[in-house]
Amino acid sequence: PGWDPSVQSRFDAAAYVVHARVLSVEDNSERGTTLANIQVLEVFKGSGPPTKIRSQSKNSCGGVRFVNGEENVFF
Repeated sequence: PGWDPSVQSRFDAAAYVVHARVLSVEDNSERGTTLANIQVLEVFKGSGPPTKIRSQSKNSCGGVRFVNGEENVFF
């Protein structure tokens, strides 16, 4: 238990860190990307937070899967 140092390094490297709800997910298989439309609930880092997250990983961002309606912290 306790603080995971990898979380600190991800936080330090990120332009934005937000607690958000996934509103919809669009998979673009041709480009190998996924676009998630989000509702930002809290901002931990950055200003003018994004309302969309584009990921090179299929349906995820930093290992966190995009699931409609679910809330998570995104880096």
